[in-house]
Amino acid sequence: MIKIGAIALLLMCAHLAAEEPAEPAPPPAEPAAPAEVSAKQVDSLCVVVLPMKGSYAQHESAIPQLMTYLTETLMVAPLGPPFGRYFNNPMEAAEADLEWEIGMEVAPGTVAEAPFEAKTLPGGEVAFIVVRGPYETAGNAWPGVYMWAMTRGYTPTGPPMELWLGGEGPETELRLPIAKPAPATP
Repeated sequence: MIKIGAIALLLMCAHLAAEEPAEPAPPPAEPAAPAEVSAKQVDSLCVVVLPMKGSYAQHESAIPQLMTYLTETLMVAPLGPPFGRYFNNPMEAAEADLEWEIGMEVAPGTVAEAPFEAKTLPGGEVAFIVVRGPYETAGNAWPGVYMWAMTRGYTPTGPPMELWLGGEGPETELRLPIAKPAPATP
């Protein structure tokens, strides 16, 4: 009888505990003030890149691999922050088919060996925004960048690029190469 009474008491306590109001959820964090998309001219960049295919989860291993190659194999100091360029739309391509690259700016004349590539990224006009917050969520601002460009009569002229600036927050600059179409000739 004592055992049944103890079990009944435990069950009753568990039931009452389940009915107690839960701690109120903390209020949602205030969203950061929306950053403004604008346009600017950028210079061409001499870079070394590591071409990638597949999941973006590979960023975690690809960036250190690139840094090690630059600093220990080539013995060159990067001249800017690491970046990623993305050649197809993750909403339209299967994860295994995603094509992208990570890279860093280097001195002109730097030579790389496969699988790394040395190349020059063209300069020109870009739509850009600096996003503060986790790198993993910076990409949420891309639809706004594309919308800004389209509503102003621009068309994309190259792959989108993310520059991981670091800093407090951290900060990511999203860049979309753009141009206004030439007027049609009658």
